[in-house]
Amino acid sequence: MRGLFGSRFRSRSKAVASLTELAIAFDCDKHIDHDYIPIYERLLEPRRFENLKILEIGIGGYQSSKAGGNSLRMWASYAPEATIYGIDLHEKDIEIPANVRLVQLNQTDRLGLRHLAETHGPFDLVIDDGSHIPQDSEAAFITLFPYLSDNGSYVIEDIQTSFNSDFQGGLESDRFSILSLVERIVKLQHTIEWKPPRKAKHQNAIYSEWIDAVEIHYNLVVIRKKRSFRVSNLDRHEGVPHLIKRTLDLERDLGTKYPAYWTRLYRYYRSLECFEQADSCLQRGLCHFPSDPELRRLLTELRGQT
Repeated sequence: MRGLFGSRFRSRSKAVASLTELAIAFDCDKHIDHDYIPIYERLLEPRRFENLKILEIGIGGYQSSKAGGNSLRMWASYAPEATIYGIDLHEKDIEIPANVRLVQLNQTDRLGLRHLAETHGPFDLVIDDGSHIPQDSEAAFITLFPYLSDNGSYVIEDIQTSFNSDFQGGLESDRFSILSLVERIVKLQHTIEWKPPRKAKHQNAIYSEWIDAVEIHYNLVVIRKKRSFRVSNLDRHEGVPHLIKRTLDLERDLGTKYPAYWTRLYRYYRSLECFEQADSCLQRGLCHFPSDPELRRLLTELRGQT
């Protein structure tokens, strides 16, 4: 292991090396070839010295048992307190840092992935740098996303393969691609908006309630996980009451500062035909802003109609 790093790198590691420096030091293609490093640095920098768990699909080196592992060495050095798991279809016999674990596993083996995740997860970062075949990426995402930690990130690299027939990609509208998978992920995120049958809504909950954001970068997608209770603002019966609750939670900070706080709350009550609450809302607003013309106008209009 000592020979792997070399004395020059050991002396440099006394300072805090950037991810760019480490990518160069370990000859990792995520930097110059793909320019992914700034994205990863943004994801990891605030937490690089925490006890993270990072899983990377695809060790590199293709069929050669003695090749690959460059990015695993980079992650291990950048996040020294982390435990790094690398999985690959092919058996690997390579020198790795002490905080790296190698597992021979096909990314389409859902049972194997689930066992790995249940045993060693949840993971704070999952990187799909595997086969880049759409069906393989879908199998891995569907299996592993539930085992991503809260505030974790799932990254799918090299989505340019969606346009390459060597990876079963192409521009045909009916061809399933990584981009098709990304579209499906966005649809899962917005499950509440398209009202699937109850069974499907329940099955999608792990995605619809936990996909916080989908970031599309050049050749790379980041799916960020965070618990989010969502309702549709277009749903009068479920959405608007939730909006009222969110607005009331802000009263202490905003209700005494801005008349518009009360006009917005009033509109929510009116949309539900809750006229007493709407009247009370405007009166409370006028207690804070007795000369506001819009609050006075709305109260006069409301009482004239009811």
